[in-house]
Amino acid sequence: MSTTALSMSDENDVFSSNGDDYHNSEEMESRLNALEEKTRLQDMEIILLKSALSDVLSQLANQQNKMTNGSPAKTSTKTNVTKVPSRSNSVKAGNRLSSSSSPTTNGTIKPINRARTSSTPSSPRGSPPNGSQTPVKKRTVSKSISAKNNANRKSASDLPSPSPSSGTNSNGTNELPADNGKPKLILAPKRTAPKRRPLSSSGSLSDDNKENVVDETVKFYIRGRGLRLYRPTEYKETNPDGKAPEEQLKLDWVYGYRGKDCRDNLFIVPATGELVYNMAGVVVLYDQKTNKQRHYTEHNDDVKCIALHPKNTLIASGQVAGHGDDAKPHVRVWDASTLETKAVLGSGVFERGLCALEFSNATGQYLVCIDESNDHVAYLYDWEKNQKLTEANTSKEALFSLKWQPNTDNAFMTYGKSHIGFWKINNENGTTALTRRNGVFDKIAKPKYVICATYSPNGSVIAGDSNGNIVWFNEGTSKVSKAEQNIHKGGVFSLTYVESKDEYISGGKDNIFIAWNNQLERVREIGSLSDQYGPPRCCVYDVTSEQFLIGTSKNCIIQVKADWSEEKALVQGHSDEMWGLAAHASKPIFVTCSHENLVCVWNGEKQELIWSYFIEDGAQCAELHPSEPFVLVGTKNGTLYVLNYETKEELVTVPVSRDCIDDVKVSPNSKYLAAACRDSNIYLYNWPKEVTSFKKPKVLQGHSSRVLHLDWCTDGEFMQSNSGDYEVLFWHAESGCQVLTPAALRDTEWSTYTCPFGFPVMGIWPEGADGTDINTCCRSNNKKLVATGDDFGAVNLFKYPSVKLKSEASIGVGHSSHVTCVRFLHDDSSLITVGGLDSSIMQWKMVKS
Repeated sequence: MSTTALSMSDENDVFSSNGDDYHNSEEMESRLNALEEKTRLQDMEIILLKSALSDVLSQLANQQNKMTNGSPAKTSTKTNVTKVPSRSNSVKAGNRLSSSSSPTTNGTIKPINRARTSSTPSSPRGSPPNGSQTPVKKRTVSKSISAKNNANRKSASDLPSPSPSSGTNSNGTNELPADNGKPKLILAPKRTAPKRRPLSSSGSLSDDNKENVVDETVKFYIRGRGLRLYRPTEYKETNPDGKAPEEQLKLDWVYGYRGKDCRDNLFIVPATGELVYNMAGVVVLYDQKTNKQRHYTEHNDDVKCIALHPKNTLIASGQVAGHGDDAKPHVRVWDASTLETKAVLGSGVFERGLCALEFSNATGQYLVCIDESNDHVAYLYDWEKNQKLTEANTSKEALFSLKWQPNTDNAFMTYGKSHIGFWKINNENGTTALTRRNGVFDKIAKPKYVICATYSPNGSVIAGDSNGNIVWFNEGTSKVSKAEQNIHKGGVFSLTYVESKDEYISGGKDNIFIAWNNQLERVREIGSLSDQYGPPRCCVYDVTSEQFLIGTSKNCIIQVKADWSEEKALVQGHSDEMWGLAAHASKPIFVTCSHENLVCVWNGEKQELIWSYFIEDGAQCAELHPSEPFVLVGTKNGTLYVLNYETKEELVTVPVSRDCIDDVKVSPNSKYLAAACRDSNIYLYNWPKEVTSFKKPKVLQGHSSRVLHLDWCTDGEFMQSNSGDYEVLFWHAESGCQVLTPAALRDTEWSTYTCPFGFPVMGIWPEGADGTDINTCCRSNNKKLVATGDDFGAVNLFKYPSVKLKSEASIGVGHSSHVTCVRFLHDDSSLITVGGLDSSIMQWKMVKS
């Protein structure tokens, strides 16, 4: 048996200056620390050599005994790879040095002639994995990855002992016996951390057996950092050219509506009866009768406002500024019947994005667009000619919306913080100009916000403000002529004119709706919305069905009968940042959760909500139990919630950590529950017989940054994890120990593959990618596809395995924020994706190109 010694960095490399001046105390200290580190690693070499010598002597003794007993000696086919004792895990900010690596670019793979026990580098330069660890831009020698210890946390010696079948080497590591000639597994030792903390948190350790490890490993570089990955023994390249799959992503359903920061963005298309509203970068057309959606997806960032043409099926939609030259703020005019774009306005003209749009009411010839610049400039377009006629500043304060006067093409109003303005279009001497008169609040105190307004048929204006007042401006005047004060607590949020009844309907922050006649006299209180939906943002009356359609601040659309006898949620969604998503292993069910404390269980086949529940903490991640009707939710404050979606009740809360839980996974055999936390630990629970009686967990320590992703193998014996500094570690569930010989798990079948760092998903990383550019990945259940979500709002679909660097992908467009999680439904019929700040859930079909 031969053992390869630890490869040390050249001394010149240790003290590489990178152009810095080393004539100061800080650099002298770093040199001394590097020398100490080098000495420590040399001590580790001695331990390795002693361990190897012990193994050789043991094998010689066994062979000698067998020969003495008359039995022929057999050549062992086991791989005896030994790992050094565990290191300490935590490093104070300012003392850490980023690990060195050869200057390489992203997207390079180098074959390694021998396998190594360490699989990942240390925290990336310039991108600390968490707030407590900030690497200094210096080089240091690489070092081993092993079980993580911290004086402030449970030490490795407190972890449970290995199973009775395991053995302990002379160096303190634990061995699991080889199975069918496979390499032996070496587990992390049960020992305390060294007294002196190392300066670098991870690196590479060469500890191979050349005689037994025959397959080469692959070193994959991400942001100049090398990850050592292990090729499966009988791996065959199925996509050598890295071509995109035949399947294309087709947007099938959008859950939710954008009401949290938009107004007047819900309409009914008269010709088709479809509801029109925006969510993320998509404009949705929803047919209630057929329960089908169509989608306009030509925008490449957030759609903040929409407008309906008064005479036909044309729709205008405006977006904010995105990333790159191709994502400038602009307005698109398109046909709702065909989804064909008719005009693109203002690209390169608008500064930040559009906050309000409106077609002129008489003919629809003009389109007023309000830019979210400092002066909230109003632009007047003859949209059919794609001609800007004029522009004018409206207000330096926030502007909420605008309305065009009925039956005219030359008058409109704008309103927002501390203002309501009445505008006229003047065409004189071949030029067009905008003139304004500001509203005067002489009968009541001037409100801080004018939140909503509408026109009467004769041109008078009715407005609602933040003081809860409703005021009336006669046509052609700018002074308040009537006022009803303190109508709604917290402010008047919506005003709607119902032509068939000649009434105005007001809705307030108090969720109460009141009817008023054309003399601004109170007629009756109609009803109130449930608090779970939030206050109204806009209200539309459907003459055909005699029902109100109400868009709310919690991104819901509620359908209510005119007499308020029935209330139904047509559209529901989340209204805060969302990271949590999980799909059931055998049912068409998925769960989402967000920072607004809301957990939702959905039926992916019927595209409807099964159950929603508010917990007490911001939800970060979710999991569905494979065999029980349980939803597991990890929160930002480290608490785990267990809910039952059949009985619709909360079962138990488990305090896991003081830090956020970023991932939670139940093993396929339902024996274990693992929670990955930002304190760099994984908490491993035995699943209890009674779900309300979770016992103290094993604490899996080994990562040097927050743990982001987990996957179980098919039999639930092993687990893999990824962290914020690109580490790939493996764990033995029964003992709770880190596997120090990852080569022994190269042929492991994983039940899921959601870790973005690994051999079969190397090709998902684009050239030049930061290690945080891809937030999520998920392999399909048939193991033919892998989907990813990135920081640029794209959903990418690759062939699986994706090993070829810079592989091509089918791209799905719709999200306007970072895509935080992707999951396939149980039968791979759909892909579910969630957006971070756009709060959207999207369901995609895979169609052959």
